[in-house]
Amino acid sequence: MAMDVKNSERLLSSILDSARAEADAILAQGKERAGAIQAEAQAEAARIAQEVARRCGAKALVTGECLGQVASQTMDAMLVTGAVVDLPILRPVVGMDKEEIVQIARKIGTFETSILPYEDCCTVFTPRHPRLRPLPGEVEFAEEKLDIQALIQAAVDGIERVQV
Repeated sequence: MAMDVKNSERLLSSILDSARAEADAILAQGKERAGAIQAEAQAEAARIAQEVARRCGAKALVTGECLGQVASQTMDAMLVTGAVVDLPILRPVVGMDKEEIVQIARKIGTFETSILPYEDCCTVFTPRHPRLRPLPGEVEFAEEKLDIQALIQAAVDGIERVQV
């Protein structure tokens, strides 16, 4: 399962690459619009995760989101992400501080992987002034210009399972 996650991350990066031209056009619309791009990317990542979860028979998504840990992890941003998927989103570390999360990551053997440099939606689309309160309608607005279902399908179809 760990390799499926890694491949999903790579596929998400490919999707984000294909969306960069659109993101540049949106950024040109101004600071207010630019701040919502990260929420839109997170919503698409949730959609991909949901499709992967369904294929694996999972009944929920689990994230490492921690309320207030970074600017994009606000109640409003979490609501926007949750609004685009049908599966429940479990956030077991939502109320923990960073040190508690690091201790858990070390204990379960994921810390070294979590600190590896990787280009994802956070590094690609994080604006200088992210929106603390993105709106669900902003995600739908961005999706009007992209073939989201085709991108999600391409990401999920490209998953390669590797036994470790």
